[in-house]
Amino acid sequence: MDGVKRIANEARAAGEGDIHDGARPLPWPLYLDMNDWFMEEGTEMGVYGGFFSSFTVNLACRGDNTKQVCVKHVMPAGDSFMVPFSHEKCNQAGDDMTMRLPRHIYANAMDASADFVSKGFYYFVLHPELVGQPNSSILKGNQDAATQKFNRVVKNVLRANVDPQNVPLCESKH
Repeated sequence: MDGVKRIANEARAAGEGDIHDGARPLPWPLYLDMNDWFMEEGTEMGVYGGFFSSFTVNLACRGDNTKQVCVKHVMPAGDSFMVPFSHEKCNQAGDDMTMRLPRHIYANAMDASADFVSKGFYYFVLHPELVGQPNSSILKGNQDAATQKFNRVVKNVLRANVDPQNVPLCESKH
């Protein structure tokens, strides 16, 4: 790792590009475009990608935590769906009662790219057996398989919609 850091420091000192350490946030316009690309794919994998992406963003959690939500956790609540979701990295004792409040997910009729409800509808149409299995995970397969499946569909839509030879993703409108 020291060699990589040395090379990165030399490149940074020479002014060769913007080198980032660690994870970077996903720009909102790219998130919306990716959701459109998932749904335009018109496959089960595309619907899965759109649902996984939208569900993770609406829960404001990491993708690994999305897999832990069971079907029975997604409950209608007036004009929204509520998910009792309280995964927290900092407070392992669970003393903060506000973290136990359910998170509400609302439909977004103004922007279909960001709408969780339509993606959830398509996902459940493809997997109607989940309705009768309230204790099962909302995403099929084990946790690693769910994340790997999402990674595959992300790679597919990026390869199909972004031309790295013409305009690299880092230099595109995103």
